[in-house]
Amino acid sequence: MNKPSKIKKMKDKVTKLEKTEQELDKLINSPGEAAKRLVSKKARQHYEELQHEANHYRDNLKEKGYKGAEDLSKRQGEIRGLEEKIVPRIEKEIKVKEHTIETISGIFDAIQQATHSETFTQQRQQLRKMRSTNINRAKDQEPDFSR
Repeated sequence: MNKPSKIKKMKDKVTKLEKTEQELDKLINSPGEAAKRLVSKKARQHYEELQHEANHYRDNLKEKGYKGAEDLSKRQGEIRGLEEKIVPRIEKEIKVKEHTIETISGIFDAIQQATHSETFTQQRQQLRKMRSTNINRAKDQEPDFSR
């Protein structure tokens, strides 16, 4: 899994943790909610589920090496910094390699053209030689009327 997608997952978990903690804070800081938890099994169960959920998110983030929202922001900043430095460098390297490939392709095309031209020239010379040989044979075979 690449680093940006890991960061995105961590961001989602941090967001869920923050939301759960906010809801817990409302329940903790409200005297009415505290009274409800004492009387209502459902309210107490909801509160305990939120605590369990918050603990789960905290443990999960600690397990992955994140300390919280600040750590996430720091890592996102590091990734943005790397992207700003690395991506242009990689793009430049790609352009250099593309130019090299174009140059090599041009050289290859020139070699092919020169080879074709050389082959054509050799064939033409062989054809001339054969014509010349045939003409000389024909002259040798003509009847000699000079006698």
